[in-house]
Amino acid sequence: MPKVLGLLVVAAVIAVGAGVLAPASALRVGSSPLDAARFGNELAAIKSSPPFECYLEARVFNASRGQSQGPTAGGASPQSRSSLAAAIWADERVTQLAIEPFVSAHDPGAMSPSAVSDARGKLADAIYGTLLAALDTQSSATPFSCPAVVIPSNPRRLESGASILATLPSWFQADQTRAEAAALGLIDLLPNRLPESGAALRQWYARHATQFKTTCVSDIEVASATAARSIASKIARGLSFAHAATRYSQDSRTNRKGGAIGCFSPNSPAWSLVVQYVGSTAIGKVAVWPVQGVYVLYSPTKRTPNTFEKVAAAVETQLHAANVQSSGVLAATIRQVTPVSIASWLGSWSVNQVGGQIAPNLAPPAAAVTNPLANTPTG
Repeated sequence: MPKVLGLLVVAAVIAVGAGVLAPASALRVGSSPLDAARFGNELAAIKSSPPFECYLEARVFNASRGQSQGPTAGGASPQSRSSLAAAIWADERVTQLAIEPFVSAHDPGAMSPSAVSDARGKLADAIYGTLLAALDTQSSATPFSCPAVVIPSNPRRLESGASILATLPSWFQADQTRAEAAALGLIDLLPNRLPESGAALRQWYARHATQFKTTCVSDIEVASATAARSIASKIARGLSFAHAATRYSQDSRTNRKGGAIGCFSPNSPAWSLVVQYVGSTAIGKVAVWPVQGVYVLYSPTKRTPNTFEKVAAAVETQLHAANVQSSGVLAATIRQVTPVSIASWLGSWSVNQVGGQIAPNLAPPAAAVTNPLANTPTG
């Protein structure tokens, strides 16, 4: 039996017998309840920390590839929030409450005091990295904006993840640090976990170094898909990309330079965009993408190998992101086999391919933590 499948069978057995939702509970995940008062205090803690709220909005923004920034706080009292915002946080708590006992049962060391202490720094790094990724995204229709995390004297300098975490109550910090420890422990349980440090990382890089070459990119911007296909066809028949860019491109920043945008190493903030738009496209070939209402032909013009030492941090970051993505798949499966109950005033739970989802109650009773007044933000 494969490792993960075996663990999930055990998880399903552990989950059997979980109690029904208690009247005072906001939700129950397996045998772990979260009472309404505690849940309300969590919402109040989030609302009282605009920088942490920015982080939660940035997570939605990054996950949606810049299509949505996520709901902000609002409502008539510190403990009230829009139904959608409350449901999103409840969904996060479902994942956390499902994962922590799973990891504790299969890798107790992942939840040891030293591991939890280390997780605090990882959480601070994750908060900063998530915000930085959102603010550095240039291709979205509506760029991410959240003044609460930007230092006024330097708009490109963010508050540190540690300082953002410190804006939350100590009990909230402790809960989220344990949740981060569990998330890291889940990565360690992956059967095909990618190395993130040491000799194993160097060996992995030696086998995959071609994925991390500094890449020079050029572009041609046109108004329609038809024009893009026509120019791509001409380039395929022998027209040089530089000549085509000078003649046809509407990108005033690059057309006079033969379309040259610049060269980007894996250490560049724009590297993820280079991978997205150019990927494994061969030198001189063309990749066509719709971007913000126009069509852009991208072409890699040069690739230069990098030593491991030069790009080690970027490689580690990329492999960690891949591990996080894989652990998300495992987390979804854990959610699927774990009984979940949701208070009716908060919404309803249904299992789906991503593990499950909370549908918010858009008309909860006025006495609920999330109430109708909260669905109209007060600013």
